[in-house]
Amino acid sequence: MKRISLLFSSFKNATKGVRLIFATEQSFQIQLVTGGVVLGLGFVFHVRPLEFIALVLMIGAVLVLEMLNSVLERVIDTIKPRMHPAVRDIKDVMAGSVLVAAGISVLVGVLIFWPYVLALF
Repeated sequence: MKRISLLFSSFKNATKGVRLIFATEQSFQIQLVTGGVVLGLGFVFHVRPLEFIALVLMIGAVLVLEMLNSVLERVIDTIKPRMHPAVRDIKDVMAGSVLVAAGISVLVGVLIFWPYVLALF
């Protein structure tokens, strides 16, 4: 029984973390809403199951990277509060990783939705 209570405690803490990132990070909010719109379009266009899976995976990758970016920024700011050139570079590289993932997600979305949009015309 103790393991079940630990499991529920872990889920509670994880949910708290997601709520915290949603409440404090505007980028995460925008990405979450955008992901919801994309999934909605997937339903509207009746994309194939594998295409829908690709959309979910790309949205998930961007959201997870954004969360990791936020964690890294907070850890670095705790350790080295003043902006050091190395700190700036680390933050820029991590933010760049989110940007690359978002760019690839956009490309995947365009490749998936393009035939459906063309079929409308």
